Amino acid sequence: MGILCASVVGCYQGIDFELEEQASEGEAGPADEGEPSDTDGGEEGSEPSTSAFSPVSRLTDRQWRRTVAAAFERDESELDGVVLPADSTDGIFLTNAVDELGTFDDYISASEAAGALLAPGLVDACDWLGDTHGCVVAELAGPMTVLLHRPPSSAQLDAVTAMMLDAIMRGQPVEQVVGAGLSRALLDPLFLFRVEVPGEFYGDSVYELDSQDLAARLSLAITDGPPDAQLYAAGQDQSLLVPTLLEGEVDRILALPGAREMIWRFVRSWLGVRNEGGPLAEAMEKETRLFVESILYDDAVPLGELFTANYSYIDASLAELYGVPAPAVDWERYEFPADAQRMGVLTHASFLSSNGAHERDLAWIFRGRIVVERLFCLPMPDPPPGAVEMADEVPVRETDPVCGACHGTLDPVGRLFHAYDSHGALFEGEEVEEVEGALETGSDIDGTYTNVLELNAAMVESGTVDHCFTKMWFQFLVDRKPTGQDLTSVDEALLVLSQTRSTRQMLATLLTSTAMTKVYIEDYQAP
Repeated sequence: MGILCASVVGCYQGIDFELEEQASEGEAGPADEGEPSDTDGGEEGSEPSTSAFSPVSRLTDRQWRRTVAAAFERDESELDGVVLPADSTDGIFLTNAVDELGTFDDYISASEAAGALLAPGLVDACDWLGDTHGCVVAELAGPMTVLLHRPPSSAQLDAVTAMMLDAIMRGQPVEQVVGAGLSRALLDPLFLFRVEVPGEFYGDSVYELDSQDLAARLSLAITDGPPDAQLYAAGQDQSLLVPTLLEGEVDRILALPGAREMIWRFVRSWLGVRNEGGPLAEAMEKETRLFVESILYDDAVPLGELFTANYSYIDASLAELYGVPAPAVDWERYEFPADAQRMGVLTHASFLSSNGAHERDLAWIFRGRIVVERLFCLPMPDPPPGAVEMADEVPVRETDPVCGACHGTLDPVGRLFHAYDSHGALFEGEEVEEVEGALETGSDIDGTYTNVLELNAAMVESGTVDHCFTKMWFQFLVDRKPTGQDLTSVDEALLVLSQTRSTRQMLATLLTSTAMTKVYIEDYQAP
């Protein structure tokens, strides 16, 4: 426990573990939450087979740091020394929604470290030893409001005061006293865990989400941080519960710089883009980030250009990699020559190198899997242990009785990327070989293709791709795969996307949908 106290019981008095347990039982949903359901993939019109439940989530590392930095008006870099529990993923996106709440204990040392880092800036702000509770109210109620997304209760303020008085009684110096209080504030479960309070009953295990919780849900989804002043005020005065006012606030937030960051966070995870470090890798990532933001953030640019654009944003190093003339100005819009074999994000070096750092035929598997699972929402099982080593022993994976169940789908798609090496360049010293591939996912554009450029052109007209794209965004924003009642929200957003071709308008629809503005709880009983 470090310097905070002599015992857990005496030190962490006032932490509502019962609330934590109640939230876990009431909101987390069935035991298999996070497992693939039979509505995870396939075509539109899938019948819901299970109810949706709003999971309790703990803040991600980024959300914790952004919120604490905003609360105490500090730079995030000042918290670099704080080690937090590792984040989890759902296989694609970063999410802690499926975590057990037992990770609370892991935050004790993190809160102590953060308290020690923040305390020196507050020591001289008040007479902490002479008027402890008054100082807590005067100096910590404001930061706690940011942490909790609402003003702290008397009980929460009293718990911080009790922690500090315990430190005073043990003769600790004022800096450690302040650090103890800060640590207690940072250990509040309602800060660490997104325990959302249900409001008015909406029907069928659906409850109105408390307006303050809705403000936090929107802000964390879009910016990974706490609500700004305007969104916080809208949460406090309940105006977010008025549909037209909610729509206006969502439109405002989507116009902020944080929305651009959100788009990149989504695409990076969705397409499995990784930055392995070094100048060339940095350039690869910058190209894709500039490209996807220019398309997905701009209402006037249709979604299809993500796959078919003959332009991108490159510098001289990428031009050399791609074998094209250097741009006149780095990082401005650059149109590729007709023979460059570059069309859309799936021909970016960032995507190709992240999903193809293997021998040529093995790269088919990894590139094919991303396309099949994340553009057509057809889930594939994890490969068996030693699958890569087995590849040399199975000459024809696609027709092998065991391997063919997956590789019969993955490899034909991956072959469409046959022209690109592990770095994303065209193979040197040979003609760009045309190797016939195929898409066999049960989609509306299944068929035979010569290369990925042909598939890209077909995806623009695919309702299956639109549907999968919308479901991926839902999963990213709402922290769960869409099931049950969620499918109505997905369908509403999909309709907007099909009519407008605007990702931003589709996002606005998702962010104001029932799934985002309501909380789903089974057998909830109001206190």
